[in-house]
Amino acid sequence: MTGYTVDPADLAAAATVLRSAVAEFGLAEVDAGPGRVNSAVAAFTADTRAVLTSLNAGLEGAAAAVTAARDGYLDADSDAARRLG
Repeated sequence: MTGYTVDPADLAAAATVLRSAVAEFGLAEVDAGPGRVNSAVAAFTADTRAVLTSLNAGLEGAAAAVTAARDGYLDADSDAARRLG
């Protein structure tokens, strides 16, 4: 596509990579045994899960922004071709 510094197909690939990263993050339940150690591990696990959830939301947001940019490029190219064609 002439005039573009980023190929829309590259943007689509970037969005796919971001979305696939979301599926890779997870945290299994951990049983550290009875008592305070298990409570501490549970608290750490909950905090870590919250951070991973936030990270996943950020990756989804980035993927959506990249997809929107790609769509914008394609719309602008279609509009220009229609007006000039």
